[in-house]
Amino acid sequence: MAFLSGAVVAIGTARIGTGTAMGGSIGAAVAVLGLIAAALIASVLALCLAPIIRELLTNNSVAIRELVNLISAYVMPDFQDILSNAQSEQELDATLNYLRRTAAQTICCVFLESARPDMMLRDSYAIRAAVTRHDNRIRQAEILIAHLSQATNGITTISTDEDEQRARAILTDAFIDQVFPQYLTKLDILARNNIMADQGDHDKAIWYYKKALEIYQKTLPPNHSKFATSYNNIASVYVNMGEYSEALSFYDKALKILQKALPPNYPGMATSYNNIASVYVNMGEYLEAVSLYEKALDIRQKTLPPNHPSLATSYNNIASVYDNIGQYSKARSFYEKALEIRQKSLPPNHPDFAASYNNIAFVYVNIGEYSKALSFYEKAREIFEKTLPPNHPDLATSYNNIASMYANMGEYLEAVSFYEKALEIRQKTLPPNHPLLATSYNNIASVYDNIGQYSKALSFYEKTREIFEKTLPPNHPSLATSYNNIASVYMDMGQYSKALLFNERALEIRQKSLPPNHPDSATSYNNIATVYINMGQYSKALLFYERALEIYQKTLPPNHPLFATSYNNIASVYANIEEYSKALSFHEKTREIFEKTLPPNHPSLATSYNNIASVYDNMGQYSKALSFYEKALEIQQKTLPPNYPNLFGFIRELYQTGNISETVDIDEIKKHYYQSHVHINPTRIIPQGPEIDYSQPHQRDIQKYEQ
Repeated sequence: MAFLSGAVVAIGTARIGTGTAMGGSIGAAVAVLGLIAAALIASVLALCLAPIIRELLTNNSVAIRELVNLISAYVMPDFQDILSNAQSEQELDATLNYLRRTAAQTICCVFLESARPDMMLRDSYAIRAAVTRHDNRIRQAEILIAHLSQATNGITTISTDEDEQRARAILTDAFIDQVFPQYLTKLDILARNNIMADQGDHDKAIWYYKKALEIYQKTLPPNHSKFATSYNNIASVYVNMGEYSEALSFYDKALKILQKALPPNYPGMATSYNNIASVYVNMGEYLEAVSLYEKALDIRQKTLPPNHPSLATSYNNIASVYDNIGQYSKARSFYEKALEIRQKSLPPNHPDFAASYNNIAFVYVNIGEYSKALSFYEKAREIFEKTLPPNHPDLATSYNNIASMYANMGEYLEAVSFYEKALEIRQKTLPPNHPLLATSYNNIASVYDNIGQYSKALSFYEKTREIFEKTLPPNHPSLATSYNNIASVYMDMGQYSKALLFNERALEIRQKSLPPNHPDSATSYNNIATVYINMGQYSKALLFYERALEIYQKTLPPNHPLFATSYNNIASVYANIEEYSKALSFHEKTREIFEKTLPPNHPSLATSYNNIASVYDNMGQYSKALSFYEKALEIQQKTLPPNYPNLFGFIRELYQTGNISETVDIDEIKKHYYQSHVHINPTRIIPQGPEIDYSQPHQRDIQKYEQ
C-alpha cells in the first residue's frame, strides 16, 4: 500500500491547476472539506462504516445507498455551490474532476479506516500528513480515477490491493451516479443558453449536449430512454444550424430507442414522429412529412381524449404541410379542426387561439384573400394585446403579419408603420445580433423595394446579411435567402452582374445544405434565369427555368401554384424570342392551374388572362386578345377599391402640377413595373397600350363637388 502515499505530491500539483481553472471559490471550499474530512476520517467513519462495508461486499445495494448518502451529506453542498457557478465547458470539466477526486479520496479513506485495519495505521498517517501539507482531500485521485468504470460484483472479502481497488470503484460510481443528474442539468442549461444567446454558439451547445451523452453512455444501459432525450437535444441544434441530414440522423436514433423501450402507442413516440417530420418539411420532402405527422396523430387519437391540446398540435402540423404543397382547402380544414379543439378546451384569450388565427390567416394569404387574412391576423393581435406585456416578442410577430397584409394590398405606408412597431419591440428586448432583428430588417427592406426606394431597401437587406453572417454557419439556408433578397434589389436597379453574383451564392449554399430536389433550389434557378432574361441571354434563361420545373415535377403535386409560376416563366422566354405558340401553350397550363386552385376573382387569374391576351395580340389574333383582356378587366373591376375611378383624375392633376410632367417618362415607368417586379408579373411581358393623354382636363373639381 506504499503507493498510496507516494501519489500525494502529484495529485496536489494537479489540484493547483484545477483551482486556477475554477477560481478561488473552489480552493476555499476544498479547504473546508479537508478539515471536515480529517475529522470525519479520524472518528465517525472508522466507527460506523465497517458494518456497511461488510454488507456492501455481499452485494447489498441498500448498504451501497447508505454509504453513498453518508458521504454525500458532506460533499454535496460544496459540489452544488461550485456547479451553480460554472459558466463554461472548462469550468464544468474542472468541477467534474473535483467531484471524482473528492469522491475517490473520501472512499479511499473509508476503506483505510474500516475495511483494512491491518493497513490502517501506516497509510492513514500518510493521508493525515497530506491533509496538513498539501490541499486537503484531493489525494489518491490518480490511482482511483483509473478504476471508476470497473464496478465489480461478488466481492466477499477485502484481502488484496486489487479487491480494494475494485470495491472503491463500486462505491465511487454509485456516488457519482447520485450527483450526475445535477451535472447533466447544468449541461442542459448551458446548452440552451448558447442556443438562445445573441452569438448563437450552436457548436458550443452541441458540445454540452454531447458531453451529457458521454455520461449516459458510461452510466446507463444502451437503450435507456434518456439516450433518446440526448439525441433529440443534439438534433434540435442541428435543425437550428440548418444541417438537416445531421438532425435527421439523431432524431432517427432517438426514435429507434423509443421503439425498443416503449409500447407502440406511447405518447412520446408521437413527439418523435413529429420531430422527424419537421426535418422533412425543412428538406422539402412533404410526402414523408405528412406520413409521419399522420402516425403521430394516430397515436394521439388512440391515447388522448378527443379535445386534448396535443391533437390540435397534430392537426396544425398536417395543415402546415398541405399549405406548403398548395392544397389550401385541406390545410384550412385541419387548421379549423385545431381551432375547434382549442375553443372547447381553452379560455377565450389563450395564446393558442392567436396561433390558430394566424395559421388560418396564412391560408387566406396563399389564396390571395388578403382582407380575410387581415381579419384573422387582427383577431390574433387582439388576444396578444390583452394577454401579453407591450414589448412581448409575440406582439412583434403579430405586427409583422399585419404589415405583410398591408404590403400585399399595396398599402405600403401602413405596412412600414407595423413593421417598425415590430422592430421597435425587438430592439428593446433582443440582443443586437438576434435572428429576429434580421427578419425585421428584411421585412422593412421588402417594402422599400416595392416602392422603388432601392438604396433604403439595400441598406436594410445588408443589415440582415450582417446578422446572419455573424450568427449562422456559412451554408445556412437563411443566408441563401438573404443573398436572394439583395440580388432582387440589384435586379430592380438594373445592376444585373451583381444580381447574378448574389443569386449564384444563394444557389451554391442551397446545393450544399439541401437535398438535390429541394424547392428552394428551384427558386434559385428561377432567379438566375430571370437575370439572364434581363441580360438578353434567353437560351441560358430557358435552361435554368427548365431545371426549376424538373424539381417541381419531382417534389410537388400537379396543381401546385409553383407549377403555374414555372410555366409562366418559360412562356416569357418563348414570348421574348417570338415563339408565340410555345408561349401560349405554357400560359394555358398556368391558367388551368389557377382556375382549379384559386377563387374566380383572384388577381393572379387576371394576370394570367392578360398574359394570354398579350400573346394573341402579338400573333395578330385580336378578337381572342380582346376577349381575354376583358376577362382580366372584369376581375380587376370586382377586386379594386371602389374609389379607383377617382385615382385616374388624381394622376392627371398631379402630372399637370408645376414641372412634374418634365420629370415623368411613362414608357420607362411601365417597363420598370412589368419587368422588375417578378412577384407581380412573373412573365415580364409588357402589354401594349393603353395610349393615355395625361394633359387632358382632370375634372377633379367636378368629382369633388359630386362627392
